[in-house]
Amino acid sequence: MPETRTARACWTSCAVALCSAVCAAALAQAPGPRIALRWSAPSECPSSSAVSGEVDRILGERGARPAKPLEVNATVTGTAGSYRVRVETAGSDGPRVRIIEGRSCAAIADATALIIALVIDPTVVPPEPVRPSPPETAASPTPPTPPAPPTAPAPPATSSAAPRPSAPAPTTTVAAPTPPPLPPRTPAAARTPLFRSFRVAGWAGADVGSLPGVAPGFGIEAAAILGAFRLELGGELYPDRHALVAKGSPFGGDVGLVAGYGGVCYKPLATPTFELGPCAEMELGRLHATGAGADHTTSGASLWAAPRAGVLFGVFPLSFLGLRVHAAAAFPLERPEFVLDNVPGRVVHQPGPVAGRLEWGVEARF
Repeated sequence: MPETRTARACWTSCAVALCSAVCAAALAQAPGPRIALRWSAPSECPSSSAVSGEVDRILGERGARPAKPLEVNATVTGTAGSYRVRVETAGSDGPRVRIIEGRSCAAIADATALIIALVIDPTVVPPEPVRPSPPETAASPTPPTPPAPPTAPAPPATSSAAPRPSAPAPTTTVAAPTPPPLPPRTPAAARTPLFRSFRVAGWAGADVGSLPGVAPGFGIEAAAILGAFRLELGGELYPDRHALVAKGSPFGGDVGLVAGYGGVCYKPLATPTFELGPCAEMELGRLHATGAGADHTTSGASLWAAPRAGVLFGVFPLSFLGLRVHAAAAFPLERPEFVLDNVPGRVVHQPGPVAGRLEWGVEARF
């Protein structure tokens, strides 16, 4: 009896050890999650687990799997008919941000999953979406065979005649209609138009360096948004400013500037309510002056050409109207001197090598 109990205990210990080894091997081989997704979206959008599941479906069970879960932040904004998602993924050179727009939140979620899958494996080929199979069509019932009409009694059979076989009953087969093929699904990113919006702005500002002292000015501007770029065209007016050839002198003149400008801005940081980015522009116009205090007043003008670089900041508390601030530095290619003949001191004004600009105003988008 003691030997039997000892054998049972030995077999039980071996079974427990074997089960533990199998479970440990299974846990060691169990793949971990591919992504660590922080998903913020309206209630009508797919869940975070649905997006993660779509990523796994695209990559497949044997697809690429990072050493540690890829960190992803995705924020969906908008209402029915117009959605926008900002996807931020971790990269070797820093965070990478992508903006996608679509008409449905489901399309936005599918596009987000596709972008995440391509970040993990750029060579992945997305599988065809799972389409529901067409409903089975019930087979048409076979009409019953009509009874054979009565026949006259056959003559007595003879040894040389064989009985005539009866004709088979007719049958009718109706083919089930073939459902039309489903159109291929297109990611939301492919349906996003390049042209985003059109802008019109009005602003007031100040200049230091182009005209005497601090010169107020104002202008108007039109811009087109193409992806992350802003193409703009506008005009500006800085009214005449009075300057003297020397302090306390009765001689001087009035100097003013009229110009147009165009350029491009790049907006790496852009949301539906916030924009910030650098700008490169070019001014072309007319810098003019009129003498004052002398017996014979004269006027003069010169071409104004100045490239400028700056920063544009905008905030949109309303979807169609916002506030904008533009700070820039202009570098005139020519710095003409405005002088008075036969007057001591003579020079009324000469622009500086660098002119500072600050503009603030309102902007409407369509």
